[in-house]
Amino acid sequence: MVQRAPPPRHAFVPFAAGARKCIGDAFAMSEAALTLATITARRSLKHLPGHREVRPAAGGGLRPRGLRIQATPR
Repeated sequence: MVQRAPPPRHAFVPFAAGARKCIGDAFAMSEAALTLATITARRSLKHLPGHREVRPAAGGGLRPRGLRIQATPR
């Protein structure tokens, strides 16, 4: 097993890991995927005028900042 350095003190660690791992992480990820699928099936998502496209960077978590979108009926 590979040993990793612990995350910085105030790092964002979604659902944690090890002994403090969230017992609902699989449910939360499934619920998020279903929610996004439902929204995108019924709405078109577009960037607001004047806001650039945000591409997530690979890392411990995907949290784009400043993502401004508008949902319009299909």
